[in-house]
Amino acid sequence: SPERSWEAGWDGHDQAQLRRFARLPLSQKLEWLEQAQEVSDHLSASRKPDVSPIERGEQ
Repeated sequence: SPERSWEAGWDGHDQAQLRRFARLPLSQKLEWLEQAQEVSDHLSASRKPDVSPIERGEQ
């Protein structure tokens, strides 16, 4: 089936990905969202704080 094979290039990739995700049971969708939130939280926590213009010496 076309859904079980790799797409060549990026054409249609977004739609194929949406179809694959739509077929997942709700429990798997929620698990995916929880994992994505954990990654987001980790990236936010490890991000260096922005330096203000005053700290850079700008007025």
